[in-house]
Amino acid sequence: MSAVTAKVEVNGETIDLPLLQDKLKRQPELYGKEFTNCYNLFKELLPELRDNPGKEQPTICSFLLFFCHLFDRFPKELQFLSTELVNILEQYYSILHVTTREICVQCLNILRAKNMIAPILVIPLFVKLFKCEDKKLREQLYGTCLLYTSDAADDMQCVDLGGR
Repeated sequence: MSAVTAKVEVNGETIDLPLLQDKLKRQPELYGKEFTNCYNLFKELLPELRDNPGKEQPTICSFLLFFCHLFDRFPKELQFLSTELVNILEQYYSILHVTTREICVQCLNILRAKNMIAPILVIPLFVKLFKCEDKKLREQLYGTCLLYTSDAADDMQCVDLGGR
């Protein structure tokens, strides 16, 4: 995943995304301006991903991971993100750059781990992604789908069966 960069250029200023992410998790009210600047740049760059999905997009990938980790802190601002990720993968899964596709799947897993997206939305997409000629991705998806189905089985075992 060499396409992911830790630092990005935002309004002429270099920002270390992991450091900003840490600061935003600890004190989101103090770094609202930085978040807004990153958010606006990301919204500007997102159409570039749709226009050229086969191109490596390190800045967009970095922002995707950054915002997925902050989703629970800024749910109102980032509510579009899960839908956007699902739409990108559904529309461009076969032509999307390998690293970008992996990052999108990783982001959906992060959102799923935080209960920000339902497995019913993710599992059919992941099954569709098995068609990709990407062994590493298929291995990742296989493990993820097994995890989701075992979680569902555990949930079913916890259901009260009415005195049985």
